[in-house]
Amino acid sequence: MSPTVDYSEVARLDIAELTVWYLANTDEDTAIRALSALVTEIDYLAETPMVGNLIAGLGRSFRYWEVLNRKYKAYYERLGPEYIKVLRVYGSRRRELTPAEILKSKDSPRA
Repeated sequence: MSPTVDYSEVARLDIAELTVWYLANTDEDTAIRALSALVTEIDYLAETPMVGNLIAGLGRSFRYWEVLNRKYKAYYERLGPEYIKVLRVYGSRRRELTPAEILKSKDSPRA
């Protein structure tokens, strides 16, 4: 079985915002390289989902991993062996998301 990655709607919006930022602030080649690296690192998480850091206040299946040279945190839930759902992709320098914000992102887009 090959690794599987699903993305919440909010994670898709996060990545769309990153895409817009990279295109506005760098050249197209840099944007493509950065976003390709992001996807590659997230795919790695699906292959080894337990590598991530536990998210305080949530169960053992909820984790995060710093990606793109620690610029962003990919918050995810391990759904099975080699199967994750990315809940958020959030700037590492921004405030920490609370467990409630992470869980809310599973089912509803941001306001």
